[in-house]
Amino acid sequence: MRTLPSAGQGSSAGGFANPAIIILLVLILGATFYLWRQRYMRRKTAFVVMSVLALAIIAIGLLDYTSAY
Repeated sequence: MRTLPSAGQGSSAGGFANPAIIILLVLILGATFYLWRQRYMRRKTAFVVMSVLALAIIAIGLLDYTSAY
């Protein structure tokens, strides 16, 4: 019979959240680059958005890498 995980075991569902967020940020980064190259977005706006997204990807990656599971 299956039992529910106890408080000490935890759940593996949280392990998929950070990679999904990183993938989503990379997709948005690519869309921003595309919109900039197709001239739907101004250069300065695109650079600001891409910089913020790149910093967010780096920060989430570092937090995920340095956190102990």
